[in-house]
Amino acid sequence: MVWIDGLILSTWEINPVKVAIQWAKKTGDYAVLSQADLCVLALTYALDQEDKKLRDQTAGSSLMNVAIQVIFLIVENEWG
Repeated sequence: MVWIDGLILSTWEINPVKVAIQWAKKTGDYAVLSQADLCVLALTYALDQEDKKLRDQTAGSSLMNVAIQVIFLIVENEWG
């Protein structure tokens, strides 16, 4: 993850949208899923992969904790 002007940028080894599409095709759900559905699945997969990476790198830390801290900082900057 990279911080640039308050944004978090991530790069993935595997394209999460491709993973979501492959998974949807394997389960037979591809025909009924919208593009938004596939994007949500891809984002969920990507966040899960980032969380696993963070847990491996920093014992006990999780992406959810990072997300909560980012949300807190945004709210604090906007209304604090």
